[in-house]
Amino acid sequence: MKTAAIVSLAFALAASAAPTPAASGCVAKDNACRASDPVTGLSANQAQCSSENASCQGDCYDAYNECRSAPDANMSYCASQYAGCLGQNPFGSDGSLVIKPAVKARSEENCVAKDNACRASDPVTGLSANQAQCSSENAACKGSCDESYNACRTARPNGLSANMAQCASEYVGCLGENVFEKRSAPAGAFGGLAIHSGSDIQYASVNAAGSTFWLNKDSSVYCPKVDGLVCSNTTTTQFLGGDNTLSLDTTVPGGQQVYIAADGRLSFTVPHSAYTGKGSSSTGFSIAQEGQHLQYQGSDFLACPVDDAYAVFAAAAMKSSSEDCLGFAFRISETSAPAAWEYS
Repeated sequence: MKTAAIVSLAFALAASAAPTPAASGCVAKDNACRASDPVTGLSANQAQCSSENASCQGDCYDAYNECRSAPDANMSYCASQYAGCLGQNPFGSDGSLVIKPAVKARSEENCVAKDNACRASDPVTGLSANQAQCSSENAACKGSCDESYNACRTARPNGLSANMAQCASEYVGCLGENVFEKRSAPAGAFGGLAIHSGSDIQYASVNAAGSTFWLNKDSSVYCPKVDGLVCSNTTTTQFLGGDNTLSLDTTVPGGQQVYIAADGRLSFTVPHSAYTGKGSSSTGFSIAQEGQHLQYQGSDFLACPVDDAYAVFAAAAMKSSSEDCLGFAFRISETSAPAAWEYS
């Protein structure tokens, strides 16, 4: 009877712990995240907001379980702390838990937890784990998460109408880490590779040609015939930046800016001009996925077939596209090639 009374008291206190109209806890953090950036005016990265909210809820749930499993736990206190952490009452009128975390912070099923467990010494033999095998299994785990994530994003034509926030949240839960967290831009130049397993664009270079970007098409570089001017013989497309803005790695005075055209096309300016056209955007680029992927407004890119190549578009900026377009991740690749004079 005493235990039942304590549990009932916990439920009652949890109900009374419901937040006032001024949001707090995870709710307040999520609301703040989803608001447009007051500086740039750009929409928030909704996928990242969802993953951060899932992580916040998971942390609250873990703390709640730790609190109530302690010796002589004060159940009413634990319930009250849980409601405060979430910023909302997670208990129903009957005392049942009606709000459960989207992603547990320390799931035993995610890739990080599995890898950590694998790399620990064998508790039976005392021998060190097979680190190579652990690496192989971790790669397979991440690959499975990648496949599920891509399948989720492309569940509807072109992935444009998929629930990207839910896909991102499930991806974070599968991996056991928030890969959507913004990372520092590379210090030097970098190239781009398309990642879409099982397609003919897998590992295709992102190349500049004709003021736009392509897959399965060669870069177009130019060196003017000027006495005393020496240009490199590079034929690769290289980028600089990634922290809100992006440019091509060139030596032409003034450089060449990368931007998103009004139709969503990934484009670059001609030399000696900053003109990008009406409705375009040259901000909103970021580095995510443990510093591995370039994104625009928190989303990946699309490759749409044109003749024997694929034109590159920003998924977040496209209004409509052909069902033949393929979604892909823009994987950053290190490069030591010299800068081009200019791209044409």
